[in-house]
Amino acid sequence: MAFATFDPSHDEDGRPIVLREPRQSWRANVFWALMLGLPAVGLPLLAGDEAMALEKYGTVLLGLGWMGFMGASAWRNLGRTVRCDMEWITLSQAFAPTRVALSQVASVTREDVRRQLRAFRDIGVSQAQRRHTFDTLPPIVMYVLRDAQGRTLMRLDQGMEPAGEMSRFLKRLQRQAGPVREG
Repeated sequence: MAFATFDPSHDEDGRPIVLREPRQSWRANVFWALMLGLPAVGLPLLAGDEAMALEKYGTVLLGLGWMGFMGASAWRNLGRTVRCDMEWITLSQAFAPTRVALSQVASVTREDVRRQLRAFRDIGVSQAQRRHTFDTLPPIVMYVLRDAQGRTLMRLDQGMEPAGEMSRFLKRLQRQAGPVREG
């Protein structure tokens, strides 16, 4: 009886891959909820009686709505999990779970979302002004999975954890869809 040895470069063991959203993504949601929501809720309540009730309580409701929206986003990001076996990629999250057949993935593109945001922000801005603008936005890199027609099936953060499982996931996708392209 001969035993086959496992070659990690091929990832033919068929074990499921489980990835989780990076911690900083849900923490950022909580930060912005508190940073913008608490002043919107607290400051109008400290205003005197001369403030109009509609403005006062409208701002409080707006602040509570913002904190609720960001709290829901944090909850979604905290529980976001990607599971990939040899047939399916399953994205589990609080509000929109998704399941994609691995055979549907025709291409994988590595996109720098920061570059796209900068191009959108710089519409109508002169070259001279662009040179004097200091960009403080950190890199935001996503892997975009597309089908044969070019439709986006799924977007995954480059920093999905654990890192070893993420590299296994990318190798499995490369066997299916070819090399990862830069977008």
